[in-house]
Amino acid sequence: MTNRKLLKHAYIATLCEHANAQSYKDKVFSVENLDQLAKQLEEAGEKVTKADFFSDDGFGCYFLDSASGWRNFDKIIEIVQNNGESFEAEDFLKLTGRRERTFLDSACEHGALDKIFQAKLWTGKSKDVEKLYYKVPAGWRSRFHDEDKLLNIKREIAATKGCEIREDMLARLSIDWQDFPKMFSRPGGIERLQFFVDQLEKNGEKLTKEDILMSDHEGDTIFYHRNVWNHFTEIQGMLARNGENLDIKDYTEKKGVRPSILERACENRALDKVFDPEFWAGRLSSMMELWEHLLPMEKSDLGHDEFARLLNKAENLTYDDVFNVDDVKNIKDLTQPIAMEGDAKVLPLSLDTVWDNMDELIDRLAKNKQSIKMQHIRQTSGCAKKSIFEMAIKKGNLDKLVKLAKKSGEGFAVEDLLKKDDAGKTMLDVIGQRKELPTLFDPELWAGRIGDMKSLWSQVLLKEKSQLDWGDVLNKTNVQTLQNSSQKSKAPRLKRRRK
Repeated sequence: MTNRKLLKHAYIATLCEHANAQSYKDKVFSVENLDQLAKQLEEAGEKVTKADFFSDDGFGCYFLDSASGWRNFDKIIEIVQNNGESFEAEDFLKLTGRRERTFLDSACEHGALDKIFQAKLWTGKSKDVEKLYYKVPAGWRSRFHDEDKLLNIKREIAATKGCEIREDMLARLSIDWQDFPKMFSRPGGIERLQFFVDQLEKNGEKLTKEDILMSDHEGDTIFYHRNVWNHFTEIQGMLARNGENLDIKDYTEKKGVRPSILERACENRALDKVFDPEFWAGRLSSMMELWEHLLPMEKSDLGHDEFARLLNKAENLTYDDVFNVDDVKNIKDLTQPIAMEGDAKVLPLSLDTVWDNMDELIDRLAKNKQSIKMQHIRQTSGCAKKSIFEMAIKKGNLDKLVKLAKKSGEGFAVEDLLKKDDAGKTMLDVIGQRKELPTLFDPELWAGRIGDMKSLWSQVLLKEKSQLDWGDVLNKTNVQTLQNSSQKSKAPRLKRRRK
């Protein structure tokens, strides 16, 4: 009898309350008829999908969350794969609606971990199966675990592509992969790592991220050990020489409940090493994105100013080869963007090479009767979207800013100097802390604007005012103001022709 006829009989028997109604219903949903039923559902436009198996019955009970559900999971795998779908680690990490309990927890409770950890589920997805493996609660994992469980699954997955897993390749070279996670557990870690690097290179192989990120049974990597952070830059350098860098996923991914590399860096106050500009050149947006993964308290450990400095250094390393200061002929060469980082412009005026050669550039522009004006300096540049004015002050280029302002015949606006940065400090505060108030209160800069100068001086912190003799500065500024006024009055005037 076809499934369709069975369905019809079951419907009529149920409607008529026939004595054998339950028997008809049982036949419709018997194991031998399920495939036909699924086919007819598909023909009717009701295809059974992976999502259906992970759904609930409308009353908060999930179909898969039972011993019998997991017992029949092999059939579910077959249906899902025949539909052209595949399983992801995230499928098993979805909640079943019961107190943060996942489908992975359900499999643990019903003794079905072997059902999930089959190579046929994870073809081409070694990373997914590894991620899920470390999500198994420690107690269950120790019962389920045997030393080669995960390796054997990875081997089977690799075999489908005719590949060898890294762990086996290392074993052929007499390198035990399990030595990597514990390499820095005692002094001499960097020497041991270099020994392995030498062994690899002797056999035509290179150190890879995969080696560095290998984890122990708990999910801890080489970065678990405090001593490794003293050599983090060296390790990064080893990878960089082989064309690899740690990326956002490497830094933020957790294995089970163990802290990520980024979290370990915070614990060890090593964020300055993580954000080393040498390893982020050409990856500025990724550097910014990783910074945003940190909590506000974690950011404060490095500091917004320090991160902005490191980011700007990475920008300089990225664009120094793109921009040649010798090619500057006019002001547009310094103010036209040389790149876009997301929605942020990168202007030549923000690059260190420009400020290193500023005196020469001022003279070169002057020959063309051009100058760098404050409107150019106020522009923002780079991923951090800081003003060039702020960056120049924080990099110790106040003296060059003053020279620019005097050369262009402009002064600093009080508002520019009282504008606050991300840390709540004004540029005046920064200048005071850098002991550069004598440079800022240059009489030539403030001549004719004594009121503004006095207003600014009133905002200087009392403890910083000892840096200069205010009375002397005020006198010299008055004298300079008079001299400028006198020079203007002596300037020749054009005579009007009498009619």
